[in-house]
Amino acid sequence: MAPENPQKLLAALLQTIERDIVPLTRDGVSSGSKVFGAAILSSKNLEPYTVSTNDERTSPLLHGEINCIQTFYTQTFPDAKDRPNPRDDCIFFATHEPCSLCLSGITWSGFKELYYLFTYEDSRDQFAIPYDIDILEEVFRVKADGESEEAIKNRPLYNRTNKFFTAKSINELVLSIEEVAERDHWNGEVRRVKALYNALADEYKKNKESGIETSSDERRPQCGSCQGRNVTCEFKEWTFVSGVRSSLRKDDCAQDDTIDEPESIQIQDSLLSFVESSPPAPDQEFDAPRTAIVRTGIIESTQNATPDVPQPMVSIGNQHQPHDGNQIPTPSRWNETVLSEQNSSERQTAMLRFRYQIVPWLDSNAPGTSFGPKIMTLAAEKSIIMDIIIWVAMRRSRKTATSNGHESDPHLVQQFQHRLSLEDVFTADVGRSLLALGHFFYTGPSEWAGLSAEYSGAGGQSQFFEEQEEPLKTLDRFHYKTELAAFIVTFKAPILQSVPIMKESFLSPSMTSGQIYDACLTHLSACCRLIHCELIPLFNGIFPTQSPSHDSPSLVWATWSNLWARCMQWFRDRPPDMIPLLESPEVDAHTATSNCPFAADVYSSAIAVQANLAVHFSSLLLLSYKPRLVKLSSNPHRLVSKSWHAQKLAKLALWNNFSDQWDPVVVATVVRVARDMTYPSQQDALLSCFQRIGDATKIPLRSEIADLQQFWSSSRHTNAPTHTHP
Repeated sequence: MAPENPQKLLAALLQTIERDIVPLTRDGVSSGSKVFGAAILSSKNLEPYTVSTNDERTSPLLHGEINCIQTFYTQTFPDAKDRPNPRDDCIFFATHEPCSLCLSGITWSGFKELYYLFTYEDSRDQFAIPYDIDILEEVFRVKADGESEEAIKNRPLYNRTNKFFTAKSINELVLSIEEVAERDHWNGEVRRVKALYNALADEYKKNKESGIETSSDERRPQCGSCQGRNVTCEFKEWTFVSGVRSSLRKDDCAQDDTIDEPESIQIQDSLLSFVESSPPAPDQEFDAPRTAIVRTGIIESTQNATPDVPQPMVSIGNQHQPHDGNQIPTPSRWNETVLSEQNSSERQTAMLRFRYQIVPWLDSNAPGTSFGPKIMTLAAEKSIIMDIIIWVAMRRSRKTATSNGHESDPHLVQQFQHRLSLEDVFTADVGRSLLALGHFFYTGPSEWAGLSAEYSGAGGQSQFFEEQEEPLKTLDRFHYKTELAAFIVTFKAPILQSVPIMKESFLSPSMTSGQIYDACLTHLSACCRLIHCELIPLFNGIFPTQSPSHDSPSLVWATWSNLWARCMQWFRDRPPDMIPLLESPEVDAHTATSNCPFAADVYSSAIAVQANLAVHFSSLLLLSYKPRLVKLSSNPHRLVSKSWHAQKLAKLALWNNFSDQWDPVVVATVVRVARDMTYPSQQDALLSCFQRIGDATKIPLRSEIADLQQFWSSSRHTNAPTHTHP
């Protein structure tokens, strides 16, 4: 049996590939054979008994696995008395998931433990060898009476766990490692060993082009099903492309599908789906994206998205706009099986999650920006950006937080930092911002202070208010919000030493929704800075003569009045798309039911939620530090009530559930205002909201929840709600 420690097994399998299988495979590929290899190892000491590679030049049946079994029985242990028992004493390892022929050979030989490095989808997408899937689907998959085409496509190709053997991918071994840093280390090792096959695949392709054929090439499947039904085969010829370059030409013009230019790469898949194309007819549907292969191991082709990845909508009218943000021409429907966790490569899944989950969340404050296309273009051109993006997505998809927070992955981060030091300034800045983003996940709000400065360097996070280039602009906006959120939760001095200069006009008819949000965020930043850097020192008796960096008291209160006037202007003049679609009458807390502790406030978009939240919290802060002699009787009574603004903030969180609304400022504000909710029904509702936030963003709130429960309990001298964040 294999050792219980998966690290030992991983080390043995990867060493066998690198030391034994790859050299044999290199020789086989040079003579025209395919890249498949196999080994039989001792289950006791994990040393290889037999190592073989594909020999289809001799016979189409001599796949790597079959050749290995044949060698094991006829050469390594020809005498049955000395031969290890395949079932009890051996582990079978294949570089690629075995085809139907090899699965049968492994079964008949008696091996019960099977591992493989590349999946069927990898063989098809990375190595242009789709026949394993084709044969299993065309020969062995039988449609049951009444079974739909979708149901049959969703069926597994074979039983990986059965009475004869158990088959597992190396990725499954990696995922079984509990310690996160250790798991990340082995993920890196797997990627490194997989990269050894890039050159082998390129050489195999060159040999094919030069006329070197294997025996199986003369008899390989020709899609007889399509021929028999007299339909056009949808299988496209596969093209290997060396290097990592942009899908755009040097003149930034999109490539024409009909032009074959060896120096260009067409990337029209779901990972880099920003190449312009002719708009389809309104009633046209796309069953699957066209696929392109990038042969560096950095970008992997894909045809489908994971089930939990939001499905992008097809944009009809805006496909030719240069900055269409999230409205990118992508397929409207995806096969949910190919990129499932079980069947797809982690890199494909990670890239899809980044593009369709993380990117919309990052630029929710500025819809219509070019952040998504720009970051994916840069990833196509710079392998370090691609690798960091994949690392970010993988960190976000982890099931549990690390014990050491944002200090995990030190070795991998050091490698990234070193590679970034060799890049140009802009690429390095983007990469470091992405590193800070990766460490944001599974880090609680109270730990956000200084997180971005630690990885991206201090002093640049306010630049997003200027004409900064994407994708750095959106990333810097996010990190600015992270620092601001840390101040909101901890009420400690913000690391950001200054805020952008506010324009004289808070709102104007010509402003876009993104500009309106930036104005609201700037306003909130100014309020936080005024309170912590001016008002609190003033209340503590620190006067300008003692600290020249502070404004005079009269100027401080003038600034307070100006900021308060802007809050009132917002509630008076905010544009229609920032006004609630539904604003229920206020409900007295005494009469609120346990099922509905807060009246409804429903908004039309995530950015409307975020902008209103910024102004409500600004108002709450200013009212908390209102000058005693200032009278606000000219304003509506509700607008000068701290309780009203706190209730509004809770409603914003509870009654709106846009997937991308939970940015750091929103999360921090809801955590902060929860302290003001004194009724158990309100507190329980907010605890449920925190659970939604954690599920959606992977932000751990256990510490903040524990502090809240302790605060609530001490405030009312009774037990706090028992609802806990998972």
